[in-house]
Amino acid sequence: MKCLKCCMACFERFIKFLNKNAYIQIALSGNNFCVSAKNGMKMVWNNANRVALVSGLGAAFIFVGQIFMICTNIFICYYIYTNAEPYKTEMSSTFLPLLLIFFISFGVSMVFMSVYGMAIDTILMCFLYDEEMNKGNLEGKMRAPDTLKSFFEDHDKKVEDA
Repeated sequence: MKCLKCCMACFERFIKFLNKNAYIQIALSGNNFCVSAKNGMKMVWNNANRVALVSGLGAAFIFVGQIFMICTNIFICYYIYTNAEPYKTEMSSTFLPLLLIFFISFGVSMVFMSVYGMAIDTILMCFLYDEEMNKGNLEGKMRAPDTLKSFFEDHDKKVEDA
C-alpha cells in the first residue's frame, strides 16, 4: 500500500509539472493542450540544465521569501503585543497569538510565493520559446533582455568547460 501511495504521489507531481508547462505553452502558442504539453516537455527536455538551474534558484528564493515574510510578520506582531498598551497589560502570554499568526503567515506566504514561482517558470519558458523561434536568425531579433542572455551564455560556457 505504501509503495502504491509513493507511485501515486510521483505521478501526481509529474502531472502537475506537465500541466504547468502545458498551460504556459498554450498561452505562448495558442495550440491545444496535448500539442502544448508535448512541446513544453520537449522544450524542458532539450534545456534540462537551464530548467534545473532556474528551478533550483527559484526554489531557494521562494524559500527565503517565505521565511522572510513569516519572520517579519511574527516580529511585528510580537513588537505590537509587547509595546502597545491594550495588549501589553492585558495579555498574559503571546505564544498562542503568535502561533496563530505563524500559521496564517505561512498560508499567505505559500499562496503569494506560488504565484512568484509560476512567474519564474513562465519567464523561463518565454525565454526558451523566444530562443527557439529565433534559432536560425542571424540578425539577433531575440526579445530577451541582454542580462538574461548573458546569464545563460555564461552558464552554458561553464557547463561546456566542466
